[in-house]
Amino acid sequence: MRFLMMSALVLGAFFLTACGGGGSPVLETAALSGTIVQVDGQTLNRAGVTVELVENGAVVTTDGTGAFAFPDLSPGVFTLRFGRAGLAGNSTDDNGTPDQGPGDNAIGSIPVGAGDDVDVKVAVDGNNATEVSISRNGRREARVRLTRAADSPDADVSGKIKVRSGNGEKLEIEAEDLAPGDVVEFLLDGIVIGSAAADADGEAELEIETNDGGLLPLEAATVADLEGLSVEVRFMDGGATLLTGTVPELPAASTANGDDDDNSGSGNDGDGGGDDGDRTRGRDRLTSHVGALEGHVETRSRPEQSRERFKVEAENLGAGEIVEFFLDGVSLGKIAADASGEAEFKRDTQDGDVLPSGAATSGTLVGLLVEVKRDGTGELLLSGLVPEPVAD
Repeated sequence: MRFLMMSALVLGAFFLTACGGGGSPVLETAALSGTIVQVDGQTLNRAGVTVELVENGAVVTTDGTGAFAFPDLSPGVFTLRFGRAGLAGNSTDDNGTPDQGPGDNAIGSIPVGAGDDVDVKVAVDGNNATEVSISRNGRREARVRLTRAADSPDADVSGKIKVRSGNGEKLEIEAEDLAPGDVVEFLLDGIVIGSAAADADGEAELEIETNDGGLLPLEAATVADLEGLSVEVRFMDGGATLLTGTVPELPAASTANGDDDDNSGSGNDGDGGGDDGDRTRGRDRLTSHVGALEGHVETRSRPEQSRERFKVEAENLGAGEIVEFFLDGVSLGKIAADASGEAEFKRDTQDGDVLPSGAATSGTLVGLLVEVKRDGTGELLLSGLVPEPVAD
């Protein structure tokens, strides 16, 4: 009897929204679905695999395509267990005895916020889960750290590249720990696609988002067209190279909720005729209280799109480490750091989210205290205030 078991943390943001009329807070639910896929050359029977939600004992069984779903979950920390215990006709180990061992099949943390609809795909090789990809609310996201160039004249510089697809396309390249005022240029596949001066915090950023009317470089229709291309950050006018890397590969598109790429165009909900001059952005570095941790708080306002965004990032955490985000002393939720050691809490009205504290605009959050604490101990890791926005 072959027993396939996989454990994954599913972290829900304990996010409260106001209930209509009486104003009583209600906890938004979340949904987690997934599909067991098989690698080339394998003949794993994906139908009839039991999937247990350990914390509440709920059990479902995969269909003929290996798909399963847990709808209407209360956000929280869950463990998923996959197996075939009790099913007839399952395979055995090479020695002929029933295979009960889980093998090397743990896959790390999967953050799920209140109201999120998360789809997980797991590639399996025999009895082991070997790969996981995630799509969230029709969006696929990937991020990787850039590598400091061997001959970089700046020994402290660091950076990352992020891509997102679904409900608009986004490419973002960041360079951090520069000297304020340093001017860098960003290259993709050897071609300069933009430049920026480091702000007072030593950060320079290139962000292209189709929801804001931006056009992806190299005439790409989607960020998937850019996967694998080289990325370089260097000092202006052909100066020394600081950072290098490649555009990361997006997770496989979800088929459970339709084609994720249907919204690869501008994605604007409005008529696009608003005044871009009213756009604002606020971004500030959080104060670190522990070691080399870093973090930021950011707000953005796009009135012409009726769009508001609030985001808090924590970086240089341990992969899988769980942190809790607070605003004005109220918990926003718990998130596990990804493989790059980053945890992010984000609410974007463009994605159907509601801003914290029931705020109508991100500007009303200015001056509120932001804190990031270690889950379990409550140790304060990062803190700061929501910054005053400036014209963007």
